[in-house]
Amino acid sequence: MKTTFRTALAWLLVNLAGIGAFLALASQYWAEPQITDPSDPIIGEAIGWFLATAPILLLFGLANMIWLIISLRGEPLHRWWRPILLLALVYGCWQAGWLFDNAHHGV
Repeated sequence: MKTTFRTALAWLLVNLAGIGAFLALASQYWAEPQITDPSDPIIGEAIGWFLATAPILLLFGLANMIWLIISLRGEPLHRWWRPILLLALVYGCWQAGWLFDNAHHGV
């Protein structure tokens, strides 16, 4: 499948919307800095985060790998750099979102 600029941009926007949804759900489980005590872990918050937001990470991780495979099918080898570069950009955005979420858990 030939990856056009429009399909690549659309895929990037879908992932940015996914990151927004991830952060919106994850923010429900962020610890308030004034009540965070490292010696008193809140296991319910961790379980809630895992059940609510981890599926979004897994779904988009799998979807991005499938998108890459579909994008590379039929493409000549010298054009593989485009979808791979886009996927690296997408995963960099997901990493930034994950790090932003992780910074708010008080760990």
